[in-house]
Amino acid sequence: MTPFNDGKKILLTTSEGIFILSQQEEQMIHPVIDQDDEEWSPNMDMENATISDDNQLIIAADQGSDYRVLDSEGNQIGVIGPQSSYPHYCLFSKDSKQLLTNSCHFYNGTSIGINTGKLNGIFIPAYEENGDFILLDDQMRVYSGVAASRYYILGDAYGYIRAIDSEKEIQRCVSV
Repeated sequence: MTPFNDGKKILLTTSEGIFILSQQEEQMIHPVIDQDDEEWSPNMDMENATISDDNQLIIAADQGSDYRVLDSEGNQIGVIGPQSSYPHYCLFSKDSKQLLTNSCHFYNGTSIGINTGKLNGIFIPAYEENGDFILLDDQMRVYSGVAASRYYILGDAYGYIRAIDSEKEIQRCVSV
């Protein structure tokens, strides 16, 4: 659960759906309901979501989807395809100027950084190099992270903790 700054809404991420909760409503924002599939179910694997510090952007994905860029009301405003097999983790930088998305394949993965000023209307195809992002890391399957002043401190599937420079492509500065 991630609270919105005003304390009136919560972003809830579960394997049964990603929701915006308030006293007035429960709104499932991911996955998108398939109205044509009578047996559709919201069950997901590797569900992940994050919200920008100013609460204006929400990122949501799961193993079977692209990253969906949503506004604060849950309306889709962009799409970011995974650069490895499956969307696995996402995080905004400390200054909210960059979004990190990680996609994985087995215990490895790829993390890219995208300028948040470009997220409204963005479309990044899966597995395609694109001028709208920089490659931050091409090895880690990220399980957890925190944004520091200039670095992402990330924990990976092998148990390592690494600091990745948000301004440079593929720069590891610490392995613990």
